[in-house]
Parts: sequence; C-alpha cells; structure tokens
Amino acid sequence: PANILLTKRGEPKLTDFGLARQETTDSEQTKAGVVIGTLDFMSPEQRRDATATDGRSDLWSLAATLYQMVTGKSPKVIRLDQVAESLRPVLGQALEEDPTDRFQDSASLRDALKTVLANQEAGSQGLAEGELVEGCCAKCGVVNDLDRKFCKSCAAPLREPCLACEAENAVWERICGECGSNVPQLVGAKQREIAAQKREVESLRRQYRYEEAIDQLGSLLVGDHPRFSAEKDWIEETVRSFESEQQQQRKRCQPIVDSAGKELANHKFAEAIKLLQAIPAALRDREILDLLKQSQSNQQEKERLAKEIKEQMAAKELTGLLEKANRFLELAPGHPQIMKLQRQLLSRQKKVASQGTAVLERAEQLYSEHRDEEVLKVLSHWPSGLQQPARAAELYSLSSDRLASASQPIDLGSIPHEMPGTRNRPAIILPGTRREKPLWQQPWVLATAGAGFVVLIVLIVLLNSGGDQSPPDDKQNDPVVDRPSTTETETPSATITPSEKQSGWKLLFDGKTTKGWRNYQANNISSGWKVIEGALTQVDKAAGDIVTEDQYDSFELSLEYKVATGAKSGLLYHVIESESFVWQSGPEVQIQDNINTSDRFKAGWLYQLYSTDLDTTRPAGEWNELRIRITPELCEHSMNGVKYFSYVKGS
Repeated sequence: PANILLTKRGEPKLTDFGLARQETTDSEQTKAGVVIGTLDFMSPEQRRDATATDGRSDLWSLAATLYQMVTGKSPKVIRLDQVAESLRPVLGQALEEDPTDRFQDSASLRDALKTVLANQEAGSQGLAEGELVEGCCAKCGVVNDLDRKFCKSCAAPLREPCLACEAENAVWERICGECGSNVPQLVGAKQREIAAQKREVESLRRQYRYEEAIDQLGSLLVGDHPRFSAEKDWIEETVRSFESEQQQQRKRCQPIVDSAGKELANHKFAEAIKLLQAIPAALRDREILDLLKQSQSNQQEKERLAKEIKEQMAAKELTGLLEKANRFLELAPGHPQIMKLQRQLLSRQKKVASQGTAVLERAEQLYSEHRDEEVLKVLSHWPSGLQQPARAAELYSLSSDRLASASQPIDLGSIPHEMPGTRNRPAIILPGTRREKPLWQQPWVLATAGAGFVVLIVLIVLLNSGGDQSPPDDKQNDPVVDRPSTTETETPSATITPSEKQSGWKLLFDGKTTKGWRNYQANNISSGWKVIEGALTQVDKAAGDIVTEDQYDSFELSLEYKVATGAKSGLLYHVIESESFVWQSGPEVQIQDNINTSDRFKAGWLYQLYSTDLDTTRPAGEWNELRIRITPELCEHSMNGVKYFSYVKGS
C-alpha cells in the first residue's frame, strides 16, 4: 500500500510497478535478489527469492491491496469468504500460489474487474450476473446509444457473434435472436475453457514442450470476438514468446551437444551420457538422441565385456577371451589391465597356432606313411581352444576308414587301405589351381594306387599324345581286338598281340618287372609293390601311390584288376605332381569291393561326378576288366565289357 500515492486532486497513482528485479542504488527501493518490502503484501515467490519474480508478482501484491480495501483486514491471512461473492472468483485467481494460475497480465485483471463492476450495476437493475444493461460496453462499462456499433468511450465493438451460431447480437443481449442460446452462459463457459487451457499451456512451457504449447494456443483462438480481444492479444504474444524461447533453449543446448560429442570420441561414454541427459527430453532432436543412444550402447557393452572378462578369468575359461579383450580396448583404449591381458592372450594364441601347425604336419607325414593309428593319436592332442581346420578332420576320417578296411580279411597277402582323398575331397582339381594352358593341353600323368587289391595293367592305346588333340578315326577308336581268353580266377597274361600293337596299343606293365612305374613325386617305385605271379601287387601297407613314367593326353586304357574283400581304392588320370596329394588334381575312377564296402560310389564310377545303375563287377578275389576312353570330345567307362556311361571332361 505504501506504493499507492494520491495526487492533489485525490487520484491514486501506483509506483514501483513491474520493477521487481530492477537494480537501483536506492536501498529503500526493490533491488534484484533482495527480499524487501512489506511482507504481508509480497507474493509467495518474492518471499523466497526476489530474483524469481516478474510482473505477475506485482499483480499478486495489487490483489492483496484490493483484499485489504474490500475487507479492511491485512492479507497476512486471506479468507475469500469475507469477500463479496461477485468479486471472489477474480480475487481468488489473482491471489493464486502458482504464478501460472494467476492473471498473466494487468489487462486481463482489469477486464475481469470491469466485468464484476458491470455485473454489479446490472444486478442493481435486476439483471443476472454476466448480463449488461442496454447500451453498456462489455469492455469499459460505459452506456451507449442503442444504435451505436462501437463504444463512444473505448471504441470497442458493441456487436458480437454468437458463440453457438455466429449470428450477430448486441453485446448486452442475453439471448441470441437467431438460435436462442444464452449468450452470458456461452461466454462464461468459453472464458473458463480458456483459463484452463492457459494453465495447461504454461505447464507445457515449463516442460520445454514448446511445439505442443503453441499448437494448443492455436486452438484457443476465437477470431475477432470482442469479448476475447485480450485473450487473443495474449495468445499471439505468448506464441511469439514461446518461439523465441525455444530458439534460445536450442542455442544453449548446442555447446552441450558439442561437448558430449567430444566425450564420445574420447571413449568417455558415461560423461557423454551425463551431459546429454541434462538436456530436457523435449529439446532432444535427432542428433542428440542418436548421440545418447550410441553413448548408452557403448557404455552398456563396455560394462558387459568387463563383467564377462572378469568371470572368464576367474573360471580360467579362455575361449573367445581374446576377441572380448580386443573389443573392450576398442571401447576403452589404453586400459592397462586389459592391454596386459591382450598381450598374454596374443602370445598364447601364437604358441597354440604353432602347436596346431606342428600337429597337422605330423599327421600329414604319418598319414603318407600309412601309420593311421598314430594319425588318430596325434590329432587327438589338438591344442585346446584352437579351431581345427577341415584338413585335420579329413585326415582323421581317412585314417579311421583305412583302419576299418584293414580289419577285413586280406586276400593274397594284400593289406586293404583307403587311397588318400576317396572320401570328402575335391574330385578333380582344387579351387585356385592355375594353368598356363587350357585343360587339354596339359602334360598329364596317369596314376594308380593299390588298396588291398592286385592290379594287372595290360595295355593302353594312345589316341593322342602330345600336341595333336583331334580324336582318332573310327578304326583307331575301335577297342575290339583279339585277346587271349582269361578265366575269372586265372591271372591274365601281360602280353600284346601284333594286331593290337599295330592298332596303337602298348603295354604299361610287362608282367615281370615294375619298369615304367614310380611312386608319386618320386624317381623310383617303393619295395611295397612287387610282381607276383605276373601281377603288379601291393604287398606293404606303406607302398604309396604309383604313377606311369610316361605322360598321356587322350588315350584308351584297358586293365584287369582283382581286389581283396572290403578293399577300396581308385585309378586317377591327368594328375599334376605339383600338388601335395595325388587326388588334388586328377579325376578318380573308383575301384573297390562293391559288396563289402559302404561307399556309395561304386567301382567304375567317376568319383563324386558320374554314376550308373548298372553293376557288372565281379566279387572280391575275381578278375575284373576296366576300360576307360579319355578324349577332349568324349569320355567313356566300361566294366567287364558293359558300357557304364560317357561324359565330356570338365563339363
């Protein structure tokens, strides 16, 4: 009240209004951050901290002064029941604890008080609350001539649209002449709706949800209705204020985002998360959300890896530990304990890899020497934690099969074993093998290996040897020549007739010596191959694979063989000795005991490539005649005089 001064003419003047936070040098005036004034007339927020005040604080003090004026009592204890009923709603809103629930500007308080005065004047004339006397201006309360359209005092419109049907009525009309609605009731309902929406909008602003607040403000607009001109001005001003405030808040966020980005780049995820979470959720754009998500994901992964590494170390479980240590150091470079662990694991990995290489090399050597039991024993000591290569598993399978075959009865003193590569191996040439010449221009090697069988190579006709690759004429291709008859159990004769020789056939085995044959990648033939009763026979488990000394391109081969029970092996052609194993470069013609072996590829078939439903082989212990013709244009397999199939090599 001390700020209300009277002029000489008795007019009241309000001083120090709206200066709650202005700094001055006058200690008796309000100063920023200082609690000063008459305590009973200070707003709640001003009592706590003067820096938290604004114009709404002054409106609270003005309302407290009004309370004392109408009740005669100090506002130290406010009892609205002692206020006139018509003034109670306005004074109650002006004295709200929360500034957002009060009148937001002096114009709103003024208009509300004018409405109270108009209602009181109308009441004195027998009118209901909210009704105006005829000609009364709804804004300033001045009575005008009934034919005027604008107030003679404030120029406010004296005509307004009905809120229900938009028909025009005089502002003092109680009932709409078009739709019959009660105009004061419609206006009162709209005012209450706006008041409630104002509180909601202010709540959204406090949560930095500016876009939602602005949308909600737009829904409050009621055009140019004269009853709500003050609300319209407030809405437009508030929208501008919110848009400006939103831009300022986003500018304040950018340095925080930049700092969080640096923390993330420096692998300080917890610090980045703390910075980003300090930004109100409503202000987090896509960039902020992405940074926060990445920081949280990296921090969670880092914590998970730390826990798993600790648990594995305690349990001495090393599987996958190096990969986890590597990933942890990507998330936390320079971590001393994990770096030490990484060095230890890398050293161990190198050592284990070296052990694995040594085991595989030893297994290869033992396998080539047909020491299958030792192969299995060596492979059983494969280093723990080191992934076993496919070759190790293959050697284990091959050695196991050869041991199984060795357990079968052996005919003619032969020891059955399996030729390298007859199971789960590339059929022709390993991928990546390069040739400087086309397939049919290579100098090929014909190879054969024994596995518990006796082989007699009788003769071969050269259809093409060297450079010329054209097929021979029909006469040369005709394999039908006069041969001495041989029974199924009688050892065939290693001889050649004059007509066969004239037709281009030649002996590969003379029936007496091993001349013309040598071991694969060797200059001579091992003692494991002997000539017994006119047959080239394997007599030693470690005899090894043998090849012809001469090389052949196109040819027709005829041979007779006999195998022991359960024996399985093969005959390969066009073999290149640059590979480690014979089966890595040449196609294999299967040779085996079809009855007592489980391999689904049968004798006479081209292993893993071509097969037939026919089976003309004779049982183990009896002689079989195998004939194959190999040319670039066509290849054929026959068994005991019956053609099995034909194919084009490489197709």
